[in-house]
Amino acid sequence: MFFSFYDLNKNIRSLLEDINNKPFQKMEGTRRSMFESIDRPALIPLPSQIYEFAIWKHAKVNIDYHIEFEKKLYSVPYQLIGQEVDLRITEKVIEVIHNGKRVTVHPRLRGTHREYSTISEHMPLKHQKMIQWNPERIINWSKTIGPNTSELISKLMDMYQHPEVAFRAWVGIIRLADKYTAERVENASIRALKCRAISYKSIESILKNGLDKIPFENPTETQPPISHENIRGIGYFAKEVN
Repeated sequence: MFFSFYDLNKNIRSLLEDINNKPFQKMEGTRRSMFESIDRPALIPLPSQIYEFAIWKHAKVNIDYHIEFEKKLYSVPYQLIGQEVDLRITEKVIEVIHNGKRVTVHPRLRGTHREYSTISEHMPLKHQKMIQWNPERIINWSKTIGPNTSELISKLMDMYQHPEVAFRAWVGIIRLADKYTAERVENASIRALKCRAISYKSIESILKNGLDKIPFENPTETQPPISHENIRGIGYFAKEVN
């Protein structure tokens, strides 16, 4: 009779030693001798690090050379813009893998706010100059395109509690100037401001459809009243009151 697991395991170990050292009935040797001659030489040391659970995800590199996971954004080399990558996500880090090779690793961000983890070496050279960017510097940088573009980006930042969230849209608008010229982006910003369409998507749509080349006409402030037999008009109600 055993009164603890310790006593039970101690007795089991003793019996196990007896079994391992007991000679085989139909062949030479024992379980112990077979282990020492066959199994032990094939053993390798245990990993130096404990196994860490990971999950895998696919992601596409955005125009601002960041990928997104759980509303957090992590930079990758800008040469991978538009390409598919794999993410290996553990409790502590985010690994980005492209064509079977790890291209970068970031500490995993936590919290409820939208945050960025950006490595300066991942930026194009012109963006590296803005590594210490802040809302004021971003607006000043956008003035190189034109005052209306600067005003649009300023309004875009005002739409968010944390202006840093607008970084993705700002980078997108700056890159549109490379594709369509600064003059066209400035004209698109004029139209977007008048239409109150303050977003990267609006600027991109205006440029893609060539609306920046069409003069913008403000809608008439006062429209003439519609005359129709089924519309009573203000006179009818005035008679009812009288």
